[in-house]
Amino acid sequence: MNAILQCSHCGAPARAGSPTCHYCHAVLVLPMAGNMPHAPSGAAAGVPHGVVEALRKGNKIEAIKFYREATKCSLLEAKNTVEALEKKLGMG
Repeated sequence: MNAILQCSHCGAPARAGSPTCHYCHAVLVLPMAGNMPHAPSGAAAGVPHGVVEALRKGNKIEAIKFYREATKCSLLEAKNTVEALEKKLGMG
């Protein structure tokens, strides 16, 4: 059973397993798993290692691919999550 969280951006209920808010598509800040080394902090908390680095290099496609591989989510969900993260970090 997934815990119910609130989106820090719009306050809508959000499932813990979802990387983005269903309503506003903001990147959800999820509790970090203990097995994620060098986890990013702040706006990128909960994002697999490597996604932010790919965005900083200007390679959105690589970031989407990496996010999708790490989370096993759909291409659309990965694209929306990476684009929301990009906006949140002021890169897009």
